[in-house]
Amino acid sequence: MQTILHVSDIHAGHPFRPDLAELVHLEANELNPDVVVVSGDLVQHEYVDQYQRARRWLDGFKQPLIVIPGNHDVPFRNPIDRFLRPMEKFRRYIEPDPNPFFYQGDLAVLGLNSTRSFTIKGGKLGEQELKVVRERMKPLPPQVCRVITAHHHFAPPPGFGSQSVIADAKHAIHVMEECDVDLILSGHMHVAYIGNTLDFYPMSKRGIIIVQSGTTTSARGKQREKGKNSFNVIRVHERHISITHHLYNSERKRFLPMSRHLFPRRLPGEYYLRLEETAATEAATSVMEKQVQVEVQQKIEAKNQAKIPTVAASE
Repeated sequence: MQTILHVSDIHAGHPFRPDLAELVHLEANELNPDVVVVSGDLVQHEYVDQYQRARRWLDGFKQPLIVIPGNHDVPFRNPIDRFLRPMEKFRRYIEPDPNPFFYQGDLAVLGLNSTRSFTIKGGKLGEQELKVVRERMKPLPPQVCRVITAHHHFAPPPGFGSQSVIADAKHAIHVMEECDVDLILSGHMHVAYIGNTLDFYPMSKRGIIIVQSGTTTSARGKQREKGKNSFNVIRVHERHISITHHLYNSERKRFLPMSRHLFPRRLPGEYYLRLEETAATEAATSVMEKQVQVEVQQKIEAKNQAKIPTVAASE
């Protein structure tokens, strides 16, 4: 089994919540994923101090990172920078590689830049990015789980109506299907959604799993996650993938699992969920998840206890 921690929409500016940012580090340390994916919007505005704050937060992870830009990471207030140097600060402070790639064991994660200077919110994957998809994903052995992350969404979450998705989404999905991509991880909408491209693009053969994260560390949640924060834990098993959506609970002051979604892997042979095998694997995973929750809770309690001032005994 290999694990991905998927967070998004950090917004290290005015809406940033340092308490949740610190809590995510605790979760990551106990979960110990193979890779942490940050699907864009590291800053609220393109100020250097926000990039530096985001960089310090990223440095708090002990695991490998795949970090891609979002529309907020492109200069908005300076049109010269926006059109001539759109990625300069992001590459300087966050990630110099426009298409970061992680490949370990049977897991490959490719980051793509879907931001564009000529749009404020919208995004697109052009032929240059899709060429990288073909070059990176097609040569991989069939047992490797292929994951793409791009900031902009390929499908509107429930409640967002006909809000536009990433430009040329159908063409991009067609290319990814050719390359046997299993999952697409994204953010942007500030609300979690887990589904399949078949829900929106029925011409797909098997479809690709869609995993959208809400905002993990900002006060900008929307719709059913208004004022809320979330992240996803993705576990890649031998024959299936499980995705657990975690939502911040303000009473417990921690992230708690809210739903779990199971999908077959895109492997040679018949495509279906092998229920008996999956049930046994998920039972073992649940025991492991419970242990992670206990350890995180213990660390939270120990940290809170350390903050309580000691009262000197009266003479």
